[in-house]
Amino acid sequence: MKSVVIETRGRTATLLSEDGRIFNVRNKNYNVGQEITGGVKVKMSTRTTAALAAVACFVMLFVIGTAAYYTPTAYVSFDVNPSIEYRLNMFDIVLSARGGNDDGSEILERIDLRRLKNKQIDEAVAIMINEIAEAGYLEDEDAGIIISTSARNMKKAERMAERLKERANEVCKTRGRERLASAEAFGRERVKEARERGVTPGRLRLVEMLKSFSDDPDFDIDEWLDKSVKEILAEIKKHRENIREEVREELESSELKEKLVAMLRDFSDDPENFDVEGWMEKPLKEILAELKKHREEIRDAVKEKLDSEPLRQKLEEKLGRISDKIEDFDLEELLDKPVREILDELKELREAILPEKRNNRRSSRGN
Repeated sequence: MKSVVIETRGRTATLLSEDGRIFNVRNKNYNVGQEITGGVKVKMSTRTTAALAAVACFVMLFVIGTAAYYTPTAYVSFDVNPSIEYRLNMFDIVLSARGGNDDGSEILERIDLRRLKNKQIDEAVAIMINEIAEAGYLEDEDAGIIISTSARNMKKAERMAERLKERANEVCKTRGRERLASAEAFGRERVKEARERGVTPGRLRLVEMLKSFSDDPDFDIDEWLDKSVKEILAEIKKHRENIREEVREELESSELKEKLVAMLRDFSDDPENFDVEGWMEKPLKEILAELKKHREEIRDAVKEKLDSEPLRQKLEEKLGRISDKIEDFDLEELLDKPVREILDELKELREAILPEKRNNRRSSRGN
């Protein structure tokens, strides 16, 4: 490629190439107007080099930053019954959202996805819950919001789950409903397993919980995964009520009552005339209340025993012997305190004196 020298300045010559480029090269005694054929080594000034380096760094940072912004690093799903899944970047900003079922897709159409993208997930949650409430999904008594989170860092996923649960409950409270949301963090394998089944991790977790409550050997997980969150929660609630009833019946059983009433009789001032049959007919709650009352009486009796004069005299004698060995020991002040505090003080003194006694013994053995 041909070039023409258009300027010379000391060790640098400026050339104009046939393709219109102007550049600097090392001056090899060139003259202005001289035609040069062949390759020449381009010489860049320090300022030019620095400028190009700055531009390169900017482009590199821009590319890396853009890639980081648009790389999904976390996953969040909501089940109400509408199921909605979000992909977030490292800044917890929504990159995408999709409906996990038909109801979820319908909610996203009503919200308009553009209102959610590039927003913090906390803000996206508030928008979504308000839209779900408007659609009437939170009015039912068995309504609930199940939040699932997953991230590369499990600790981050757990913190996000707790934060989003609080945010969801705040929004629900403005709608007249309280404590509807629950949240749990999941590992990536769990998210993958749920997606293979076509559901969110939260819904899968609910159905597995329901299975653990069920006595049905033919429990069909897939059948329950197709049901709404409201139906699953209602069934779980029913099982929990059954369990509570079974526990209540067990507590009210005659065997347990017999043991408690026998204990109550032992606490009684007149065990021989204690009405066992009458107490057996009373509810468990009343028996426990009476036992508590007796235990409080026993504690008071023990306290009185501790503060009795004979015990205080023994303590005074023991403290008197100790006080002779310790400087600045105020015996009278200590004896004015309750027995419990005196015993604590004795324990501290004993721990302080024992090491000194051991040292004295070792010294005497050495001599």
